Amino acid sequence: MIMKPLAGLLISAAIALPGLAQDWQMPRADDPSTSQAPGNSDDPLGDLESELDGAMNQLFNRLQPHLNALGDELADTMNDFAPALNEISGLIDDMGNYERPERLENGDIIIRRRADAPPPPPLEELQRLLPGDEATPNRDDPLRPLDPWRRPRDSQDGQAGAAPQTEL
Repeated sequence: MIMKPLAGLLISAAIALPGLAQDWQMPRADDPSTSQAPGNSDDPLGDLESELDGAMNQLFNRLQPHLNALGDELADTMNDFAPALNEISGLIDDMGNYERPERLENGDIIIRRRADAPPPPPLEELQRLLPGDEATPNRDDPLRPLDPWRRPRDSQDGQAGAAPQTEL
């Protein structure tokens, strides 16, 4: 007689358990897990992680003014070199037509045109963009390149002036 109630109990449990399993839902990705909850003592690296996070935030907060100043200086430098870079980009039709730069033994750096590249722009265009013999280029001529490597001359003794220094 005990077998009938036991069999009924097992059958009802077998039917009810899958129904109970359907109530469980996988946690969403943006919900913090219990191991990531603040104050959880189960995670031994939790305190280290929070301390490192605070230290990194302090470091970035201290570095931010210096990084902003460095970015401003780099922007100014790029603005100074923009005319020369624009002229170079006018001479180089497509960077894909050129090979990687090579440094020769004497220190010169050359950029070779690929053999399978289309014909380069005409030489007349190149000659028109090259600087003349004068020491200072005519700034009214937008096609005349400025020499970014030429140092200004001191008017009294004719020696090159000191290069600007950047202090961080």
